[in-house]
Amino acid sequence: MNRAISWAIAIILGGFTLPLTGAAEEGDSADGEICLDFWIESDTRNGGRSFWEDPTDLKVLFLDGDPALRARVIQHAETWKSVANVGFDFRGSEHPDIRVSFRQKGSWSCIGTEARRIVDPARPTMNLQLTLATPEDVFRRTVLHEFGHALGLVHEHQIRPGNPIQWNEQAVIRAHRGIWSEAEVRRQILSRYETGTFFNRSPKLKVARFDAQSIMLYPIRKEWTRNGFSVAWNNDLSVGDKEFLAAVYGPPQS
Repeated sequence: MNRAISWAIAIILGGFTLPLTGAAEEGDSADGEICLDFWIESDTRNGGRSFWEDPTDLKVLFLDGDPALRARVIQHAETWKSVANVGFDFRGSEHPDIRVSFRQKGSWSCIGTEARRIVDPARPTMNLQLTLATPEDVFRRTVLHEFGHALGLVHEHQIRPGNPIQWNEQAVIRAHRGIWSEAEVRRQILSRYETGTFFNRSPKLKVARFDAQSIMLYPIRKEWTRNGFSVAWNNDLSVGDKEFLAAVYGPPQS
């Protein structure tokens, strides 16, 4: 993540326009198409979920980046394989499910099957603002977070059930002035899902509750909340992350 931005979450794909109901992660606005990652207004607009029908062999194509950088990404992305029945095929494909670039601004990803909305084969569905000089903790958490999005996970701070965050709305708006408009702050930070993270894929999958250790959560400053809630960077998958993804896709296969 670009740590120069105080809390770069769910913002704008570099080179695309941010619609009123969609989001990605970091970048500047520009004209063009975008893949939506989720809908605050209606989390059932796409069937209530953006999970893959078969996540065991998701084909990933690197659009650029040198071999050493790609190898480092693969190393961390495959951590998800150890916690659920998912898998990434990084050998390249003429018909990839996920297209990764390192050349756009910011780190962002389409949410699960929303990657299908980007039909131009030259356009990425994920960007990683990483280099071989990126510190290991930043590199790891960025890759885990963005590939979590690619598997269909949304930001933890926008989950409603059990969410302890009591936003100081004006403080949050002031902190992001010059980065987002007030409408964007409200849409990307202050709004919450009515039913929590997508949960109706399986009868075994219950409504997800807020997880302060989740890799899908970004830091929250104490002064941004009315109840003193704060959280620092999470650099690895939490127990909740592992349990939730296994509930969605099944346990890892031996």
